[in-house]
Amino acid sequence: MNQKNKSSNTITLTPIFIILGQILNIITPSIAGIIRPDFSLAFLFLCIMIKPTLKQVFLASGLVILTSMILGGNPIFQLPAAFDRTLSALACLLLYRLVLRISPKLFLAKIGVIYFLATLISGCVYVFAVYLLGTLLHISELMVVFKMGLPVLLITIFSTAFINYFLGILLYKLVSTLSKGKYLFAVS
Repeated sequence: MNQKNKSSNTITLTPIFIILGQILNIITPSIAGIIRPDFSLAFLFLCIMIKPTLKQVFLASGLVILTSMILGGNPIFQLPAAFDRTLSALACLLLYRLVLRISPKLFLAKIGVIYFLATLISGCVYVFAVYLLGTLLHISELMVVFKMGLPVLLITIFSTAFINYFLGILLYKLVSTLSKGKYLFAVS
């Protein structure tokens, strides 16, 4: 496959994966009312791993933000989400490029660690952005997130990151296998 075809296929896959992630995010029930995999993040990171460029980071994170606004949710929570999606996508890009440069040993475990760390970054940036915007702009609706208490927020963030560790490995392995290494570094 020539480079132009791969690039156009990658551009086609990005919105498909982003929409799939958003739909799965909407229909997946939570555990204990607060914990569930973050499919929108998982597919965002997958899109970045398919084409690890800065342009792809902004395209994919922009699509996640846009589809989140279209598919629902309280619009007041979309602004902090825009920060967390963009910054976690950048972190994913940097971590993925680093992993590609080092030894291929335990590659899938490293992919899982990228998903875990990028999801942690996303959660922490989101909570910080909610607090900062809620406090500075006096938006009480944003501050409702903190009624759960910081320990519950931290448990939620770590649990989601833990779940995304395994989800990321599964997605990476699945796309790598189905595409026979065409889009991702092939793993066996």
